[in-house]
Amino acid sequence: MKHYLENSPEAMARIIAMMIVTDAEVQPGEIDLLEDLNIYDVIGISREQFTQVFHDYLSDISDEQEEDGTVHLVSVKRLDEILDDVTDPKKRLITAAILIDVTKADHNLKEVEIAVFQHILARWHISLEDIEATLKTL
Repeated sequence: MKHYLENSPEAMARIIAMMIVTDAEVQPGEIDLLEDLNIYDVIGISREQFTQVFHDYLSDISDEQEEDGTVHLVSVKRLDEILDDVTDPKKRLITAAILIDVTKADHNLKEVEIAVFQHILARWHISLEDIEATLKTL
């Protein structure tokens, strides 16, 4: 798996990319939302750089496919590795807030998205209240 600097915009972007593909359906609304909410500027990355991170993430999970071609979109081990690249508490809160919007963008919240998001909150030791307070400051 590609490595990014700790707390870098690319590390945050990879978490967002992971959430977008978690439900195995990349919807145009999820990508449009990033532009509409100015997410690229919020995390400090260009649209082109985000696109590269997104493609690199897809390549990474494709490289992990099993011999029969099965690709696991959700892997706790991979998820934890990705999450551990963002250690700054404020960046974690900002990323989690973005993930809420990304998962809602297609108006079809799936169980796997909920499970992954709950795992992220637990791993990072943050609550929905923490995220709400952060949103008020942005």
